[in-house]
Amino acid sequence: MNAYNEIIMQQLTAGIIELVPDDEQHIGPHYYIPHRVIEKLDLLTTKLRIVLDASSHMRNEQSLNDCIHPGPSILKS
Repeated sequence: MNAYNEIIMQQLTAGIIELVPDDEQHIGPHYYIPHRVIEKLDLLTTKLRIVLDASSHMRNEQSLNDCIHPGPSILKS
């Protein structure tokens, strides 16, 4: 799990993810986006990556994916 910890630290440094201070953990409603590790050890470059599940949601609530503007399609039709 050294590679996992390294990726987490890189994402913290880059501002992609953030720590929740102890004094803010129980203030108001909040939701943490679940994540999982994808391992592809046969690849030469990215053997491990962390994937966030922005479609996850609490019961009777919207997900992050439901709340963000999808933007224009960049796929050629």
